[in-house]
Amino acid sequence: MGETSATKYQRAFGTMIDVLVEFIAPNGRTSARSTLVKALVLNHLLGNGDAHLKNFGVLYEDAAHVAPIYDCVSTLPYLPNDVPALVLSFEWYSKAWWPRVQIEEFAVEYGWLSRAAIRRMFDEAFEAVLGGVKRVTRYGREIAGLADLADRMATLWTARVDAFSAEETGLTTQRSRKKP
Repeated sequence: MGETSATKYQRAFGTMIDVLVEFIAPNGRTSARSTLVKALVLNHLLGNGDAHLKNFGVLYEDAAHVAPIYDCVSTLPYLPNDVPALVLSFEWYSKAWWPRVQIEEFAVEYGWLSRAAIRRMFDEAFEAVLGGVKRVTRYGREIAGLADLADRMATLWTARVDAFSAEETGLTTQRSRKKP
């Protein structure tokens, strides 16, 4: 997107998706959109306030596709007041953690996901993060000096999954952006 390290926080996640998929063959764009929305959800659940533009990209092989998710860290255990690096979209401008219903609307609008696909995506993300809770808890017991941080991460991740699971869903009332 031509951004510098100084401007990598000044765009919207939705704009980033729209720009990245332009580099992908038309038959892979829907999948790319879905992958990028999944990355958003995982970053949100893990409390990664540093998911900025330079953490997302495209790989070129036989055909271009979204690069594997990388630099997906949990910043909230270190910076309890951290906020997302990017706004969700300029329509929903907020440098705060978004409610589930807003991410669902975003998934329809920018990810072109069906309501059933969004439900599956959240279920898979919850399962993945809770699997991470089990691992980080085990590592906290096994690795000297990691217990306190591991406990903070496990507590944070569990609380975020529980809160997101308990939030009211908006999947019955969403509008859908038309595919071009």
